[in-house]
Amino acid sequence: MGRRKAALPLLLLLALGVGQARGFPWESDGVALLAQKQAISNWPDFAAANGITGWQDLATVCWEWTGVNCTDDRVTSLTLRCRGADGCSTTAVGALSPDLSNITMLQTLMLNNLSLTGTLPNTWGDPNVFRQLTTLAVNYTNIAGALPASWANPMAFPKLSYLDLGNNQFTGGLPESWGSFTAFKRLARLFLDNNALSGTLPADWGTKTLMNLNTLVLSDNRFVGTLPATWCGPGIFSQLATLHLGQNNLTGTLPGACAQLGALNNLSNLGVSKNDLTGSLPPEWGQTPGFLAYLTKLDVGGNKLKGTLPAQWGSEGAFPALAILSAEGNQLTGTLPPEWGDVSTSAMKNLTELNLSGNNLTGTIPASWGTPGALNLTSGELDLDDTLLCGPVPADLQPTVCTGNSNPCSSEGSLGECPPAAAPAPAAAEEASSSSSVPIGAIVGGVAGGLALCLLAFLALRPGKGWLRRRKVKGQQPGDGKVDSLMGSNPAEANIDSFVTISTDGKVGSSQYASSPPSSAIGPPLLPSSAPPGPSTLTGAGAASAKGGVYPPLLPSTTPPPGGWAPANAGGGPSGSQSISLHSADTDPLLSYIASSLASIQQHHVASTAGATANTSRTSRESQDPSHPAGGGSRHLPDEMQQWEVTWDDIKLLHPIGRGSFGWVSDCCVRASR
Repeated sequence: MGRRKAALPLLLLLALGVGQARGFPWESDGVALLAQKQAISNWPDFAAANGITGWQDLATVCWEWTGVNCTDDRVTSLTLRCRGADGCSTTAVGALSPDLSNITMLQTLMLNNLSLTGTLPNTWGDPNVFRQLTTLAVNYTNIAGALPASWANPMAFPKLSYLDLGNNQFTGGLPESWGSFTAFKRLARLFLDNNALSGTLPADWGTKTLMNLNTLVLSDNRFVGTLPATWCGPGIFSQLATLHLGQNNLTGTLPGACAQLGALNNLSNLGVSKNDLTGSLPPEWGQTPGFLAYLTKLDVGGNKLKGTLPAQWGSEGAFPALAILSAEGNQLTGTLPPEWGDVSTSAMKNLTELNLSGNNLTGTIPASWGTPGALNLTSGELDLDDTLLCGPVPADLQPTVCTGNSNPCSSEGSLGECPPAAAPAPAAAEEASSSSSVPIGAIVGGVAGGLALCLLAFLALRPGKGWLRRRKVKGQQPGDGKVDSLMGSNPAEANIDSFVTISTDGKVGSSQYASSPPSSAIGPPLLPSSAPPGPSTLTGAGAASAKGGVYPPLLPSTTPPPGGWAPANAGGGPSGSQSISLHSADTDPLLSYIASSLASIQQHHVASTAGATANTSRTSRESQDPSHPAGGGSRHLPDEMQQWEVTWDDIKLLHPIGRGSFGWVSDCCVRASR
């Protein structure tokens, strides 16, 4: 009986202890954790694959639940991740529970490598929740949607210093509210990399908010636009040490003004690779003492940068802490600056890795780069693959250059033979030519003109096929006169197959040239009158025939028009008319003879022309008579000149050949013999 009385108080104490345990502060934290367990649809498999135990009895939250840590009987840390012994074989599938924000003393929340759906809970940004949270990492979870604007509420995350939302599927732009003065006052490290965020970089960041930001990683997104000029203001991002903006769609140039404004003075890691940046590497970055004094890594590779490597980056005290410089895959040109290896300036004295591959650099490796104490590349890595560099490698750099990466080094420590130097510009020859008593242009012009005249004379005078068609004149026998001495003794044959004619109308070879002009028009003589009706130009046949006037001559008259003859090809092209200039009659035997003949018959020709005007109707009727030459042109030339006459009906253009020294050239034929 006594033993039973003694046992009763013990049972009462145990019952009392259980009741007190259920009233401990961690109980509400355990309820919130169980809500997250319920949100994961495959919890049993996920827990078994990743060694997770507990998560059942609220009495053992702080002792037996895997991933849960407590301080002073409150849950202060939660970590759920896929980390099995054989890797992540089974990850959690489900969603985030909004109830996690009820764990009021939580300081660290890390949810990594999970397969979650949905978005970030807006309620996590409500006032008076997560008041102690300093670290929030929801990365590699497949969470999607937009970044919650509510997270920038004035009382939200008052102690948050580390926020990692990278490697998810977030879309949209960076919320404007995140740039407000009251948002994330203590945030030092922000990771938003490898999402699908878009829009421009916020100009207000660093000015109104995020004043204490130490790390900003926005790489692997879809941001566009330029680097905000406001980020270079004095005192902006004064604590920023790491800035990663690589693999976006950023454009514009690297801001040289940042050096002059004293911004980003604490930056140690700058990455802007694989964007669409243009321009050159800013010389100012090496010219301003103290700028980027703490920079240890600079990555500008994979852009569209041009220009040369700035010699100013070898200035006194430039980049004293820089250890890694990557500028591969750009469009840089020029040579490697010897100034970078100047020991006296102490520039880049800690550089151990330099990647310049995939550029258009030329020349050789400067000997100064191999000087002991310069650059510090002798024990590091120098990548010059896929460049145009050549020549020997300095002895101290041979182990670095010739054994690292895929540099095409020979066994002799050389990048290959350099191509022979380009021949210097012929300045001396030009000077000698300019000092000559006869200008070189006059000599070349005279030779070219002579050759062109010979070609024209050949085309015009070759026996049987010349385009000055000779016609027998009554009483004249072959071999008579000066013309036969020039042309040969064989007169024009019965049929002339082809010849070339010069035209300047834009429609060379068109139907207007192949058809005959109206009967009122007088056929175009190839030899001019001594006083032509205007400048010696060639126009379209349609224009000339519409006026019913005389066709313009192909050779200039002996009397130039007012202002002189226009230069060859005046008018600049096939459109419209252009002037034709031939050689002087004083230097050409054929033209000299023609000019003298024209002068001797000038009065007779003028009288004949006046008679033609009075007998226009009769000429028109006769032009339709097959017994009369087309156009009646032969009625107005003396017998000694009619042997050279070609009327329009005799000519048919076949096709244009091209443009010659005297105008446009077409292949033609004479359709009928006389």
